[in-house]
Amino acid sequence: MGYYVIKKSEKSVSQPWYFLLKADNHETIATSEMYSSKDAAKKGIASGAEEWTERNN
Repeated sequence: MGYYVIKKSEKSVSQPWYFLLKADNHETIATSEMYSSKDAAKKGIASGAEEWTERNN
């Protein structure tokens, strides 16, 4: 099914947070846009998951 990993960029930028969508074999299959907070990245994951569910039902 895959899973998400939230990361923080090591660079000093205004939006350092992003997430990776990983396949079951741990390969990165998607990288998100950058977010200003970890909470915003979590909301991005939830939004993407909701959209995917709607498209596939």
